[in-house]
Amino acid sequence: MALARRSGGLGRPSRNTRNEDIEYTPRRSIRSTRWQVNAGGHDYEILCTGPKFLDTRAQLGGGGAVDLVMHLFRFDFKHAVALLREKKL
Repeated sequence: MALARRSGGLGRPSRNTRNEDIEYTPRRSIRSTRWQVNAGGHDYEILCTGPKFLDTRAQLGGGGAVDLVMHLFRFDFKHAVALLREKKL
């Protein structure tokens, strides 16, 4: 699971290997990005604005890395924190 972003000049993201949907046009905030993610064998479409995220298919969201890991991998808090520490995030 990686949600990194690279800039392609003029504030536009470049094509990358991180599954960011660069064709996405935000409706509310220009800071929003859309990601296609496969985690734990499940596919997700995630909207991110700052630390907040929304799984558009499940209509569930949260805020922060721990919440995101808990949602994507169906981990409890303790295991989500352990994964983030292991990955040095």
